[in-house]
Order: sequence, then structure tokens, then C-alpha cells
Amino acid sequence: MTFVHRSIMVSFIILLSLVAVACGELKISASTGDAGGCSGYTESLGAKINDQIQESTTLTGSCLSQSFKGSGDKAETFSVTNKAGDHAEVGFGIKNSKSYSGSYTLSPKAAKYAQATEKLDVNTADLIHAFANAASREGITVGSGIDVTKGSLIGYTNSAYATLGYADAWQSINLASGENIELYAVTSDKLVKNFADSRVKVDHGILENYRSDANALILTDGNIDLCAMHGSFNIKDGEINPIGRIYGDKINSEGLTFNQNGLTARYGVTINYGSVEGRFDWGTETKSNDWVIAVPLESPVAWGGTEGKIKISALKISSNSAALDRGKVVSNDKANDKWVSTNDWVQGEGFAKPSEANKP
Repeated sequence: MTFVHRSIMVSFIILLSLVAVACGELKISASTGDAGGCSGYTESLGAKINDQIQESTTLTGSCLSQSFKGSGDKAETFSVTNKAGDHAEVGFGIKNSKSYSGSYTLSPKAAKYAQATEKLDVNTADLIHAFANAASREGITVGSGIDVTKGSLIGYTNSAYATLGYADAWQSINLASGENIELYAVTSDKLVKNFADSRVKVDHGILENYRSDANALILTDGNIDLCAMHGSFNIKDGEINPIGRIYGDKINSEGLTFNQNGLTARYGVTINYGSVEGRFDWGTETKSNDWVIAVPLESPVAWGGTEGKIKISALKISSNSAALDRGKVVSNDKANDKWVSTNDWVQGEGFAKPSEANKP
């Protein structure tokens, strides 16, 4: 089914109760638009005996919103584009869930911005994938996402936003648990001459009050500032986020950044049977004409964020960072520690210090 409406509001509800068949599949699409831009979504639904799916979708002008709940399989991609070419999309895929619920909103604003937001709760599923991507009219791109295997995702929110000279994609997680949890944040310019990414993997663990963020900003001097980070850091002005925690049998975080002047930086962290708790982040950042930096672990106070103690416990920690100028190492550090237990982590204890390379 495809619905197209302009300058009016339409709601429709889909209710499936598949009780007499072994499985079912339903594909749906909807779109709307006006002078401000266009919004739309596509989805694929799967259900087994006794699974139920309920949705309510509202289309008004160029905006589109939806709420949903159900069980079984579901995959959706929601996208929005304004008249200037700014683009944002959010979405998810769920396999064999006990239950799920959520909502999203798509908002194009003529030549000003495009924004997509999503909320999602999934209780016990074989696989959960959620993502947010955005691209500005100049072609700078950002993306963040999460994959959970054999687990749950509770209190998940994400957002993709693009406007003139800026793009941002972030995700916020109240609680994620599972056999495997993977997160990513990545950003680049149009020709991928400038790039930053960061990834986190957790085996048999949990995330609490955790965030990922990828953003790109074109500065007035022509520099492009690209940043990809994870942690319990503060994003919204004036907001103090709850204490974050990451725990697992094995935690791995790594990132890479480079710019058009031949500068490169990377980091890697492995934590065995451990946890990091407090206000912390790890990630990479570059300014296209100036510098690159890779950060294995840092307190947000280092860049003006909320100050707070970082608690660390681990059987073993190994980490490294390095920065290069056209292949030549200009900064590097390594750190290893065992039986770590501290309630007030000092930068460098068990973790490599950040590595940075600057334009000559």
C-alpha cells in the first residue's frame, strides 16, 4: 500500500492477529510531501502464531509520524529530505522478538533542515539493529547504530539531523543487554578525504545510560570538524546525563581518523571481565586542515563537559594509540594493567594516553 497526501492529516491503523497460520509477511510503504520536502517509510513485517502487530501512522504536509507495537519480526526505514537536499533517516530491524514498541517523527523544513527521530523498546529478541544516518546538502555524512544479539534494548532513542554546513547522528541507550552488543559512529566528507569513526563491542554484557554520537561541522574558515565518540558524555546544552556504565566478559573499542593533509590517528582498547562507570568517552576527531586525535578513554571535563569520577574494574586492560603524519609516527602510547580496581581513575592508568598529529 502506498499513501500520498498533501496539506492534510490522515491516520490509519493496521491490526494483525495471526492465529491460524504458521507465519505471515506484510510489506507497507507510505509517503507525504509539500513545498517543504518529503517524508516516507518502508517496512517489512513477519509474525508467527499468536503474534500481533499494531500501528498508527499520521501524515500531515511534509511531516510523517508513527507509533507501533507488536511481536515477532519487523524492519523499517524512515527517511526525510528537504528541498535543499538535506537528508535524514532512522530505522531498525528485529528478529523473533517477544515484544516491541516505539515511535518516530520525520520533519523536513523547506530549505532549513531535515530531521528524523526514533524511540524503540525491544524485549528479548534474536537480533536487534537500529540506526540513524544523515547527510547535509554539501555531502558531509554521519551515522550511528547498534546491533544486539540474543538480548534486549530498552529506552532507546536516536536522531538524525542535517542542515546547511552541519550533520549529526546520535543514539541514547537506557539499557542494552545481550550475548553480543556492537555500536558504531562514523562521519566523513563527500569524497571521504576526511574521516572519523569509533566502534564498541561487548561480549555477554550490558550498557546503561550510554550514548554514541557522530557529527560534522563546516567551519567559517572552510575547515571541516568531524567527530565520532561513545560514552556517557553530555550532548544537549544544559542537560546532565545519568551516570553511564559498560560491563562485559570482553569490551573492545577502536577508532580511526584521517584528514586530507595526510594526518592519521587510531586507538584500540580491550578490557577483559571488567566495567567502566561514570562520565567518560572514547573516540576520534579531526579538523580537515589542522589536526587529528584518537582518545582511548577520557573524562568529558577535558573538553568542557560534565565532570565526574570514573570507576574502573577489570581482570586485564590493554590499550594503544598512535598518530601519524604521512606514515611517520609522531605520537604513540601503550598501556597494560591487570587486576584493576579504582574509584577515581587518573588518565593513563591502564589506558593509553590520547595521540594527536598536527599540521606543521
